[in-house]
Amino acid sequence: MTNNITSNISFTARPNTRKILPKAQNVFKEFCTGVDSPTYIHYFSQGDDVCASSFRDLNNKLGFTREYRKTLLIDGGLPEYFRGFLGIVKAFKVANCDEFSEIMKIILRLNKVKNCDMFALYSQKGNEAPKALDHCVVALNVPKAKNNKKTKKPFVPKKNVRIIDMWWPNGFMGNIKKAKELYKIFGLKNDEKLMLKPLSTFEPNKECFDRILTKFPQLKINRKDR
Repeated sequence: MTNNITSNISFTARPNTRKILPKAQNVFKEFCTGVDSPTYIHYFSQGDDVCASSFRDLNNKLGFTREYRKTLLIDGGLPEYFRGFLGIVKAFKVANCDEFSEIMKIILRLNKVKNCDMFALYSQKGNEAPKALDHCVVALNVPKAKNNKKTKKPFVPKKNVRIIDMWWPNGFMGNIKKAKELYKIFGLKNDEKLMLKPLSTFEPNKECFDRILTKFPQLKINRKDR
């Protein structure tokens, strides 16, 4: 599909990342107000019959939204895929870490934060094979050589890598040391290393951002605030 709408996005100037991250977090929170996560209910509301019912209902909704997303790419290409993805999350009020991470990545990329991507969490003890922690996040400052979407080889991130995880109600932005404490809930042990595994994802381009902004202009951070 073609899109004749133009935007005022400039892809030349780089933003002040330290300044823009908390603003991006606020944009995310406002956009995802009322959006619930089945896995969050699973981890923190066990034993409650009402919450168990909510978990089932939300899981069914999430399954539908993920199937619906597949049709968007076929029918409208990448621009409609991203616009429709954001729209259905807003409409059905459901998402898990995958969706939350992709929304945050879209917000960051739209606002010119380029060195960010989605990664699955893994752990490793000694020389044993890495094991999946069944969670994904956005990470900043990962070298291109490590973010290899062909091999998808898990790696131990350096200290300067910053983790952004909006699955938590108040969001998490921090370094690897702080992240290790946070992800013990998924089975990460004290004697294990936290690892990141590259994920295959669709990449939004300028046409995608144009389409997104026609429906969700609130995702763009004011230029003077960058």
